[in-house]
Amino acid sequence: VKRHSFPTRRSSDLALVEFGVPEADARDYSVVGCVEWGVPYRSFPAAGAGFISLPAVLDETLHDPDLRAIESPDMDRIWREFRARLVDRVNEAILGNEAIEQAHARWRPTPLLSLCVRGCIEAGQDVTAGGAQYDSSGIQGVGLADVADSLSAIEQLVIEERVLDLDALVSACDADFDGSEGEALRRRILDKVPKYGQDRGRPEWWAARVVQAFTELVAAHDNSRGGRYAPGLWSMTTHVGFGARLGALPSGRKAKRPLANGASPSNGSDARGPTASLLAASRVASKRIANGLALNETLDREFLR
Repeated sequence: VKRHSFPTRRSSDLALVEFGVPEADARDYSVVGCVEWGVPYRSFPAAGAGFISLPAVLDETLHDPDLRAIESPDMDRIWREFRARLVDRVNEAILGNEAIEQAHARWRPTPLLSLCVRGCIEAGQDVTAGGAQYDSSGIQGVGLADVADSLSAIEQLVIEERVLDLDALVSACDADFDGSEGEALRRRILDKVPKYGQDRGRPEWWAARVVQAFTELVAAHDNSRGGRYAPGLWSMTTHVGFGARLGALPSGRKAKRPLANGASPSNGSDARGPTASLLAASRVASKRIANGLALNETLDREFLR
């Protein structure tokens, strides 16, 4: 099996069933607000409980002095370091959200809403205290395309082609690709390295691996209301705020620019049309994504002619 090939998936897998909802209720789902799922009158999905910037986790990883000092790092080492930091960030997000949810249950109950949700009257509990029939808390991964494109660039330019070493690439990012050499490197990344959303293999493979790790880590946690944490891939406007606080990335993205939204390609990368970006997003599909995902398609005039 090639490194960047994909396993066969079953289309019958239902994410809500994976999270303990009987199939009949899972098929009766409704969209809560944007793309997140819930069972009408039976569930209390705290869908927007938390958001994690995946590229910020990678940026932290690449700035580890020990990793940068390795003369010839391999992708397995980089991946292990990234995943270890992702574990810490997920745990931090859930620990913070648990404090918020417990405070809501104690100080901000919602009795009117509880009257509308099955299970609350029977259990004598407010929805904030776990009275709903189905409970979940959603944690979103933000900037999927940016981290996939960055890992692809590292693998191609640093590991395979040996254009430069990892420390030099991180230094170029820290300088926001300033100067003629920095801009030449950025142009090479943008022009020569495949991007997520083009369905060319490598970046989609990395995106799928990131999603697998992220969803596995989030879904392993239970919340204080007796439900589970549900992973999602949507960002509302957090991709803009997170991007404003982040430096340049190995993907060629400049500092302070918005990150990719949801499961969408980064801005300008979906140059092979909507079919390619739809196929790319399908590569990251996982039955653990029980909090929904957003894929925004863009069409320009040239494509429509």
